[in-house]
Amino acid sequence: MTQLNRRTRTLYLTSLLAGTFLFGVACKPKAQVRTSPLNPAASQQVTFTVNAVDGDGVAKIKIFVNNALVKTCNFVDDCEYTGGPYPALDQGIVTYRATAEDTKGYLKQVGPYRFAVGRPWNNQTWVPIRTSQLAAGDAIDVCFGFDPNSGYNGNLHAFLADVEDKIFDRYLQTDLISQSESKYKFYYTATPMSATNCGANLTNALTLAAGGHCDAFAVLHNDKRRDCTSGSVFTAEGYTTQAFVHESGHAIFGLADEYEGDTSYFLPSPHANIWPNVGPGTSTGQMWCQSDIASLGGDTSLCNNFCNDPNDCGFGWWRYTTNTTMMTRGLHTDKWGLPAVAQVNSVHDAY
Repeated sequence: MTQLNRRTRTLYLTSLLAGTFLFGVACKPKAQVRTSPLNPAASQQVTFTVNAVDGDGVAKIKIFVNNALVKTCNFVDDCEYTGGPYPALDQGIVTYRATAEDTKGYLKQVGPYRFAVGRPWNNQTWVPIRTSQLAAGDAIDVCFGFDPNSGYNGNLHAFLADVEDKIFDRYLQTDLISQSESKYKFYYTATPMSATNCGANLTNALTLAAGGHCDAFAVLHNDKRRDCTSGSVFTAEGYTTQAFVHESGHAIFGLADEYEGDTSYFLPSPHANIWPNVGPGTSTGQMWCQSDIASLGGDTSLCNNFCNDPNDCGFGWWRYTTNTTMMTRGLHTDKWGLPAVAQVNSVHDAY
């Protein structure tokens, strides 16, 4: 379901530079590093797992924790290290990074990233679980909370397990997100939230406690309900994974829904993914769609009038392609579609 309102962002697009950069790193391995648990107690050990992929084969993976090399794995795609516990760092931060080298000598570095040790942590409402050294304005900060009365029964461990799944098994498995994963920072709060009304009941106290750095608030729940977005706050189920990436498409990237039904349509900016007819019997949406798609190098014949019920769609709305996309369904394996890719990249390029 679409957002009800959006914050105005200053966005800019540097497609040429981004394309040059991607061309330059095309030979490097793809690699990600995962930590579990996300926010360990001072008495808990932490598992660091690196997954690497390269067409020429992975020759070496190295894991570094607090600037020390702690594990080297040769000629494998997965490397795991169990460290800690970290009692000396209680109420502090652990820093970690990894490198992956392929058989041709191309090297990919992941991180450094950081997580907090200790629970509660320094009496802070928002606890860092995967952050970097980027300043708040230079990163996309996603803050997780949960509705304890929505099936979690106040179970913080179950909530954090779901957050781990959302970050590593879904969000960072989405190609368009993973390509810019260094621009994301993640936090959580144990302070109860409500998933009612799209999470719009997020209190001013919680927002202020975020220090103004949270770009999006994800409220997880563990019961059956329809998920939606209100401004920068969105809800998503914790027990499955369909809505999370889709709803973040509204809250973080300002994208509109691409399906016909009970939702609220708007014209995204600077790159629209749907276009409206502005009067009865007109095809202005088609013309705008074709113009934008042509500028992106797409097939203008794929613009189609996907929504024409006057009760839902006014004079009608157009979108690009009839295929299932992230903004029609929202599985992490769904494609974003050409205009949505342009919009997501414009947000990434703003950081």
